[in-house]
Amino acid sequence: MNKKRKRQVPVRKQQNEFITPAILRRTIRNVLPFYREIVRNPAYSAAWVQAVNKIDFVQMERLFQKVSHAPIAELGSGYSFGFRTSMRDRLYVNGFFLDPAQSKYKVGEHLVVVQAILPLYLRLATDIPFATRVTAAINSGNTTRLNSLIRGLIRSRFLLTIRAQDSGFRISFRFPISRKIYTNYTLLGVG
Repeated sequence: MNKKRKRQVPVRKQQNEFITPAILRRTIRNVLPFYREIVRNPAYSAAWVQAVNKIDFVQMERLFQKVSHAPIAELGSGYSFGFRTSMRDRLYVNGFFLDPAQSKYKVGEHLVVVQAILPLYLRLATDIPFATRVTAAINSGNTTRLNSLIRGLIRSRFLLTIRAQDSGFRISFRFPISRKIYTNYTLLGVG
C-alpha cells in the first residue's frame, strides 16, 4: 500500500515588530507643538476639546495643522494622529482615549494630563540615549523598566499606570471626582 505523504507547508511565525528610537522620536516631535499649544493657549485647548467632543475631524485636523506641519496619515476617534513609518503599511500613532468611552473630554482634565506628559515628550524628542532606552524597554515588553524610565518625568497625583503595549506605551490617568480615565498612547498601528 502506497501512502501519499501530505506535503507540509511551512508556517511562518509572526515576528514581533520592533520600534526604533528614530520612529518614536519623529512621532513625538510631530505631536510636540500640538501639546505645547494645548498648555500655552487656553482658547486653543478649549477649541480642541470642543472639536473632540463633537467628533469633528475636519476641525481637529485644522487645529492640529495650525501648530504642526507634520503630515497626518490618519486621524482617529478619541483622538489620535497616525504618522507613516518606514515599515510597510504601518503607522506610528499617538493620541488619547477616554474610559468610559461615552464620556466627554473636559478642558481642565485634558490640560492636566497634557501638562503631565509634556516633560516626557520633551525628553524623548531631545535625548537620543533616553529614547533608545525607552524603545528597548518597549521592544522587550519590559513594563517594569519602562515604568522606571518614565514615572520620574510624569509628576501628577492622577497618574494611574504606565504599560508597554503594541510596540509602544500607554499612560493612564484617573480623576477621582469624575471617575474618568484618560489614556495617552503611542503605539504601532495599521495604515
